[in-house]
Amino acid sequence: MDHLRRKTIRCDHVDTIVLDEADEMLNMGFLEDIRTILSATPEERQTVLFSATMPPEILKITKEVQKDPEMVAVDKGRRTLDTITQYFYQVPMGRKMDTLNLLLQMQDAKKSIVFCNTKKMVDELSAYLSQHKFKCEGIHGDMKQAARTRVMDSFKDGRINILVATDVAARGIDVKNIEAVYNFDIPQDFEYYIHRIGRTGRASTTGLASTLVCNRKQLYFMRDIARYIRCNVQEMPIPSADDILARRQKRWFEKLVKHLDTQEFAQWEPFVEEFVEKGYSEKQVACAMIDLIAAKDKKQIPVVSGPSPAAQRPASPDRGDGRVRLHLNIGRNQQIAPNYIVAGIADGTGLPAKAIGKINIFNEYTEIDLSPEDAKYVLEKMKNSKIKGQRVQFTMLEGRTGGASGRYGRGGRRQSGDSFKSGGNRYQNKSSRYKDKRRTFEKPYND
Repeated sequence: MDHLRRKTIRCDHVDTIVLDEADEMLNMGFLEDIRTILSATPEERQTVLFSATMPPEILKITKEVQKDPEMVAVDKGRRTLDTITQYFYQVPMGRKMDTLNLLLQMQDAKKSIVFCNTKKMVDELSAYLSQHKFKCEGIHGDMKQAARTRVMDSFKDGRINILVATDVAARGIDVKNIEAVYNFDIPQDFEYYIHRIGRTGRASTTGLASTLVCNRKQLYFMRDIARYIRCNVQEMPIPSADDILARRQKRWFEKLVKHLDTQEFAQWEPFVEEFVEKGYSEKQVACAMIDLIAAKDKKQIPVVSGPSPAAQRPASPDRGDGRVRLHLNIGRNQQIAPNYIVAGIADGTGLPAKAIGKINIFNEYTEIDLSPEDAKYVLEKMKNSKIKGQRVQFTMLEGRTGGASGRYGRGGRRQSGDSFKSGGNRYQNKSSRYKDKRRTFEKPYND
């Protein structure tokens, strides 16, 4: 348009117009610009329009800019997905970045793309990954062309191996040997999902696509995607630090064998001999060195406990009689509140908030009402866990099922406590204070 205004280009002899990514141009508000440019071209021309989706707005513009158009439809990319292994992970809310960190360390792809739905998230996620020593950069529509070109050149030549991008910025990216694609944010429609994961598994190579799912709505949408593309998208557990270290150990072993074959480590023999003179064996020295390296690696691995895949996860039974109580070793004296407890259990186990029943908070401990199955699951998954930065311990209270809360402390004396019910994360922590001439006590507030 700038050229047309300055009369530095003439379009009166143009015989072919190509509108690529037409759906995205309309979404970004370029319709009037397209009309302006087309008005400068001859009416007798061929107009070719490419679009990943065909919403009504696209069909409307075809009637406006094309004469007697022919529709050529492909199979929506389904066949290109045969070479891509697809997984999804149920992730606790607020732990998506740490989960992506684990997946990137576990899968260790030479080149990968991470997709976000917003420019803001691209910037935040790029900053997080850079702080955690990943070689990555972000790309989105607000960046100047020179900056986008610099990032893409760095990605192509291997100076960075992780590209964080929005859908619009990723349009037209054709980089070879992309081994993995991550949907940090679940895509907004099925076609976007196909377009995203189609960046990998190209030219007869295999690829890996992983999607992070945070709530029930996204879980249902993920299942709809699987039905639409007619592919198996398997649910997988979030990798643990032990999984990552075991994988690294295998790779490190292979690397060490190669290095041993080179015999290029003689300079360290005097260093080892110093320990031998002190009475340590060479085997002990080697094991101690490996242990130090492993300990340093483990510190850099976040801990995220998500729900087990559906096939392995115990189902929460119907709520009714026969419930049990868990004892938690922190209470009001540690400034604990129900929202911390519910969030801690949800993050550590993946159980929904509604699975957690009545919560009684006392000065030094807390009692939590759960079904027997959920209580056992919490005991199993939350060993050595932290809530509000404090190391916690759950134990089963024997013989306390259903009925009254049994608020008795040491020596059988009744303790005051705050009583809460978990229901959609609505809690109140109020207590009415009564005074008379003999004593002051707190009456539990029952929600």
